[in-house]
Amino acid sequence: MNSPDPLDFYEIQSKKSQELIDGLRKISLACSNHPEIFCFLWFDPLNQLKSMQLIFDEKLVQWTQVKGLVSGETNRRFQNIFKKGILKGSRTIQETRDPQVLKEGITILSESIFPGEYKQIIHNSVQELSKGFPWENQV
Repeated sequence: MNSPDPLDFYEIQSKKSQELIDGLRKISLACSNHPEIFCFLWFDPLNQLKSMQLIFDEKLVQWTQVKGLVSGETNRRFQNIFKKGILKGSRTIQETRDPQVLKEGITILSESIFPGEYKQIIHNSVQELSKGFPWENQV
């Protein structure tokens, strides 16, 4: 995912972003210069980040307070993209624990532009996640 310009995200405004599901509010961010890239944030009622997910090229980097940082891929990753209707329906996610995907996702998150208050929250979280991660030993 090498792009000369930084990825620029915007918030998808919807009624769903105002709902609480399991006590969390989900914020959806879409990338304006790569429409297949999404970032999702989950906040508790005190506006504390509880989970973050980045989907890019049907790969996934996700952080939760329970599991920590994991990588994965969607069921669409290796499907025949030339078959009509193949990319319809919801995605399923399989965990892969691939350090290269983690590194790529962290790089995207740290170099991207996010709207308003989310920029600082995401960049601070990425800094914390990157501390002590032995990139050179795992890729």
